[in-house]
Formats: sequence, C-alpha cells, structure tokens
Amino acid sequence: MCSTLRGKFATVLNSTSHCIFENLAFEEFLFRTHNVLSHGEVLLTWSNTPSVVVGRHQNPWIEVNIPYAEKNGIKVFISDALNSQYSLNIIPNKRDDMELQPGNRKCSGTAARIARGQAYHHLTLLIDANLSILSNSLKSPWQDQIETNSTRSVKAPAVGFVRQENPTVTVENSRKTIVEAYRTLFDDSRVENVDVAAKVRENPQISKIVEELKTWKWIYGKSPKFTYSDSNGNKVEVKDGLEVDSGKPFIL
Repeated sequence: MCSTLRGKFATVLNSTSHCIFENLAFEEFLFRTHNVLSHGEVLLTWSNTPSVVVGRHQNPWIEVNIPYAEKNGIKVFISDALNSQYSLNIIPNKRDDMELQPGNRKCSGTAARIARGQAYHHLTLLIDANLSILSNSLKSPWQDQIETNSTRSVKAPAVGFVRQENPTVTVENSRKTIVEAYRTLFDDSRVENVDVAAKVRENPQISKIVEELKTWKWIYGKSPKFTYSDSNGNKVEVKDGLEVDSGKPFIL
C-alpha cells in the first residue's frame, strides 16, 4: 500500500453482520449521512454469507443461474495488503481486478459510485470458496435467449481464492491485516465494531433501505428492458421486470 498520508483522520467500522442486505443498507446509510470533509474517510468492512451480487445495470436472468443460486453462493472480502503479510502474489489487471499469481486467477473485483460530491469504492477479496458452486451459480441457462443492452459481466478466464495459496488465512486475520495497513495512511484513526443488525432494528432509515433491497422490484424490476425468446421461438418483451403485454412480473 502507498505510504503517503491521505488525510488527518479516518474511521474503520467492522460490521458484525453477515447479511448482505443489512451490510449494503448500512453502507448506503453511511454514504447518505457521513460527511467526509467534516469527519474524515471511512473504511467499512464486512463478510457476507454466500451471496451473488448483480450490478444495478445488469440483467439477473443473464448473469445468474437463479434456481441454482438460491441454494448456493459465494463469499467475498477486500484489498491487497495481504501480499507481504501472507506471502501471496496478488496483482491488479487492466480492469483493476486483483489476480492471484501464477495463473491470473481473479480473486477480487471493484466497483465505485460518486454522488453529492463524495465517492465510495467497493473492493472484494475471495478468501474461500467452492469453485464448482461459484461457477455454476454464474452460468445462466437463459443467457442465449435474452436480447438486451444491459451491461454484461466480463467473465474471468480463471478464478482463485486466497486459501488456495495459504490455508492459514481467514476472514478475520485478513480484516486485521487490511485495517492495520489502512490506518498507516492517516495521522489518526479509530476502529469500531458495529452491530449492524441492531442498527437496522433501531434506525428506521436503515431498515427502510433493507426492505427496499429485498423487494422483487429492486432485485428484478430495475433490469434494463429486454426480449426473451422461449424454446418455441415465442418472444416476450420485458420492461421494468414486467411483461409488456400482460403487465405481469416476468418469471422463469
């Protein structure tokens, strides 16, 4: 990591929740309410139970084997500070994904958002995974039957996870290493473990975001319009997740 100071103060928040909806809702709440200029930068860390996360401008019927993914999924985390601590060779590629070497095995992806004069950046790190389940979850049986302008994922030629290289690595010792490296970038910092599940229960703003993220409209209804062709050649136009002709939710 770069040794240059980025600012005077930073806060590290370690979520104790493993729920993807709670963690994303808490992140969104922080983004809406935290002022970086006044209160410094924030690093929020979490580890979810198996999840498949689809981009907002993507089509879940193309990206995911939905029936399979309902039963199985993946586990992800963050950053590149593990290289020196655990003798791993992880380097970025041209897309800013992180790859384990040798073999160019993707183990991390990134995403960013800018709004209201602030930005946040997602970084993930795959600590452990069943690669067969991961691969099957991301093989949609309908991808060749859908025509759309939605953004399609660029499939990695190879996927890896950190415990392939070093079985002693865990989510918690990875988190500790990353947080320690992050804190060196600032004059001062504080670390806090956050009971995000309790925050959701106590804060109506966060709980409202959680409920929105769980809705069919958010998961499927945000998909860009597309055309589905069944095995008999019948076409169905879909907009906002609804069949244009019938107005019914599109379900496969």
